Amino acid sequence: YTLPRGSYFKLHLPATLRRSAALREFPRVSTESLRARLLAGRSKVSLILVLDSSASMMYSVRGILTALRAIEKEARRYRDRVALIVCKGFGATILQHPTTNFNLVHGKLSKVGLDDFTPLAAGMYMGLNVALAEKRRGYEPVLVVVSDGNANVPLERYRRSSWRPALDPAVQSVMDIASHVAKNGIETIVVNTKHREPSVEAEGITLSGTELLVHVARVTKGAYVGIAG
Repeated sequence: YTLPRGSYFKLHLPATLRRSAALREFPRVSTESLRARLLAGRSKVSLILVLDSSASMMYSVRGILTALRAIEKEARRYRDRVALIVCKGFGATILQHPTTNFNLVHGKLSKVGLDDFTPLAAGMYMGLNVALAEKRRGYEPVLVVVSDGNANVPLERYRRSSWRPALDPAVQSVMDIASHVAKNGIETIVVNTKHREPSVEAEGITLSGTELLVHVARVTKGAYVGIAG
């Protein structure tokens, strides 16, 4: 990717979102954040949103809607796709399969309800599967995880990674799925809707929401956006 030249250019969506995160302006996408593709190929982006349904979800919905509107014009021009997965109850649901119709996602985002449970690992696992399917279809998947990090429902079946065991199985399963995302080379952006300065980590202690999401970003080599709440 490169800096855009002229009024018309093909947007490099992952680079643009990473730049927006680095400038700490997300969910807003400014002109300074825009990045253009260098290659002349027809590679298309598939943006896969994984949202939890905890109390901070209301702010998340507003922010994601703002971000989608900012990139929608360029995304529509190049037939990029967007999908919506919600972590709710004891599992995850695909509210919208990958589509070029951003209006469908806008409508479903505005109707997402809240829940006391956050099965974040289930949402990330489902997001990974959607990303791999999109990759096979020739799209460049970008996994965007929006959460406060307070995972409290573990994935029923998951393969253990090299991470040290955590007291909370919900935390451990999130770490494991993050390692699988990294192994498959899926571009990842982690948005923490309730950022707190991480405390000193002690061996064997369950990670806080912020610490967990920072770990996910590090493991996946993705961008981390912390929104103070």
